[in-house]
Amino acid sequence: MEFNVNKNGAATAADQLSEIVAKAEELLSTMSKAGDAPAVELRQRVQATIENAKGRLSQLQTQTQDVVNKGMKNTDEYVHSNPWTAIAVAAGVGAFVGALVARRV
Repeated sequence: MEFNVNKNGAATAADQLSEIVAKAEELLSTMSKAGDAPAVELRQRVQATIENAKGRLSQLQTQTQDVVNKGMKNTDEYVHSNPWTAIAVAAGVGAFVGALVARRV
């Protein structure tokens, strides 16, 4: 099974879970043709697992969004209460990045 990979070469957990759910749904659709009792039971278990994974993925997405929003709010509050410090830090980071870019050229 292949996973989507980000630019650092690592697949994110959400991407992996999304692909696993998609593969499971694909498997479930191919299994729907079988009609014997063990196949029906297996289909029901797979469907329950898919629903569980979708719920977990939704929960993970909500938690991630909450963390990002909290970080953005904290950063905004810090910058508004310490504008000169924020300017100094931004200038320092800009100088550092500029030095790295100038070195590579």
